[in-house]
Amino acid sequence: RAAAAGEPDESRSLTQQILEGIAPEAEAGGAGGARAAPNVWAALQGADKAWEALRSGKGLPAPKEPFVRELDGPSPAAGGPDLEFDVVVCGGTLGVFIAAALAKKGLGQGPDGGALRVAVVERAPELRGRAQEWNLSMKELEELVAVGVLEDEDLAGLARSLPTNGEGNGEGEMIARDPDPAKLIAAHFKCVRAGYNSAERARLGKEGYEGGGYGVPINSDTKELGGGATGGRGKQELLVDGVLNLGVRPDVAIQKARKVLEGAGDGGNRVLVDTGVEGLDVYRDGVLLRTSQGPMTARLVIDCMGHASPAVRQVRAGQRPDGVCVVVGTCASGFGPGSPQATHLRPQALANNLGDLIYTNEDMTNKYNVGPNAGGAQQYFWEAFPCGASEDLRTTYLFTYLDASPGRPSLTQCFEDYWPMLKTYQGIEADPSKASGFEAKRALFAFFPTFRESPLPSTFDRVLHAGDASGIQSPLSFGGFGALARHLDRISGAVVEALEAEALDKKALSGINPYMPNLAATWMFQRSMTARPEDAQTGERTPNADFVNRLLRTNFDIMNDLGREVMMPFLQDVVQFRGLGLTLLQATARDPLFIPQILLHVGLPSVAEWVGHFGMMGLYTLLHETVGRHVLAATSGAPSSDPPSSSGLWEDWAAGLSPRERFEWRRRAEAWEFGAGLDYKL
Repeated sequence: RAAAAGEPDESRSLTQQILEGIAPEAEAGGAGGARAAPNVWAALQGADKAWEALRSGKGLPAPKEPFVRELDGPSPAAGGPDLEFDVVVCGGTLGVFIAAALAKKGLGQGPDGGALRVAVVERAPELRGRAQEWNLSMKELEELVAVGVLEDEDLAGLARSLPTNGEGNGEGEMIARDPDPAKLIAAHFKCVRAGYNSAERARLGKEGYEGGGYGVPINSDTKELGGGATGGRGKQELLVDGVLNLGVRPDVAIQKARKVLEGAGDGGNRVLVDTGVEGLDVYRDGVLLRTSQGPMTARLVIDCMGHASPAVRQVRAGQRPDGVCVVVGTCASGFGPGSPQATHLRPQALANNLGDLIYTNEDMTNKYNVGPNAGGAQQYFWEAFPCGASEDLRTTYLFTYLDASPGRPSLTQCFEDYWPMLKTYQGIEADPSKASGFEAKRALFAFFPTFRESPLPSTFDRVLHAGDASGIQSPLSFGGFGALARHLDRISGAVVEALEAEALDKKALSGINPYMPNLAATWMFQRSMTARPEDAQTGERTPNADFVNRLLRTNFDIMNDLGREVMMPFLQDVVQFRGLGLTLLQATARDPLFIPQILLHVGLPSVAEWVGHFGMMGLYTLLHETVGRHVLAATSGAPSSDPPSSSGLWEDWAAGLSPRERFEWRRRAEAWEFGAGLDYKL
């Protein structure tokens, strides 16, 4: 029978009860993705089946039939010139941003001096993102302005300023919200919190949570310190501004990008929705796309269908991921000062005006590290953001870094951990049979497999992987828009140059997704935060429960002491040689007895591999400063900042290059710049 209001429903788990109560929403699945499930609970079960299959040890499943076929000869006609394009982007939710940038940069670069013809193909019936806000940094939005996808006026007002106290000193509200659904920016809050704490527990008094509601700080010292480095004492709360502190409406951003795409050039650019790509036939002079709406042809296809892209699964078939980020969460009401549970909410949940970038409030759990199929210990992390639509809405994510061992928890099991942990973390009770007020508007769940061999080079002529499909994102991040935005100018410019030089073979296209040592170096960070199942043969042992918190706490204290020049790039998934080197040197000095534990946990082979990548970061830094920046200046046509004698030599050299040689040299120089993290500027 159905449970009465306020009565426990023992026939269904709390996860099923809550998710079945969420209205389903259509989600873009990409040109090669699956249709949306009939409801949110069913969607979770579908995602869990895919996660279970990946944990079976068989690796990524290959498509039933080859998605990409390489065929000899010229491409056949595909139904008329209105279906023939220079570039077709498969997967529209993020792909439309690449397409819009290409359309702007491709003016005058098409056949006979016309504009490039660009199309986006999307399986979903509409081109839109989730109703859930994207949390981005101003730097990422400015990247979109720089490539012409957004206009500067889109960032005016709320994006660039917060309310003051009337005296102009900026000490006013901590958050500004804009409920207008037509505005790009929904929320702007001053800062986010980062911290790693081992035992934050509730201290419930007669009138709610005593001592500000924070609970017991870590270690034996009970002194609670305000935002800043703690030197190993008390609660760690580092408050950082300018990182993921803008809530952006995805539907508005996507429609603005679509408008740019369709308005650029001579009107030949298209967005084709409700159109699934069933396969690609690569010929000598083009690609035939087999779609649910009929064939179409293109000179180049960009795969922007995410990590589950059928093209990626064909290339990586049978490969086990080197790491997986599993995330669950909700966007829910019941927070803020008007909450029915206000007396029990933690301070951030009560004010609901700041975010958490990455935060822990307990050590690793061994819940799934028992029995014959033990999956290993795991460290849970939190991320949270206030929403712009209303002051009672807050998004909270619980995530963890795992391998794909069979004993790892399912997404449903992670959700069952999420509800009670949320009560400790935010002070809110999600179970309606125990308290009212919490109402999940949306459920968020996913697993992101990551591979050491990333970014993924082009395996086929005329096919380029982009975004999450390429693995360009850090293994520490959830991928998505932020990773794409950083590389949007570079990738769109490289594609235009590839078309101009007819550098569309797989060797040339692989230069757009090159080896980047700073990306490769982040693998040791992911490895250090993942506890593998114990194995007597390999000597794998479960580390101390506080291992991850101790490691990250020390390093974040150091980066905070070193200043924004070191902290800010790292928080935005950009690793630089100097900042990383200084942090590691100080970590060794501050906690020397911890270093052997790190080496034992990570393993000497992984450490040796990492040392190689770190050394390459240093080499790439040197190559960029001595050669790369001159190559980029000389081959771009832009004025050089070098002395005339020096810039003239480089320009003379560049003038003698063929179009393909110019393309190849620019890709090398960009690899040095981005591979050393030197594209990031404060």
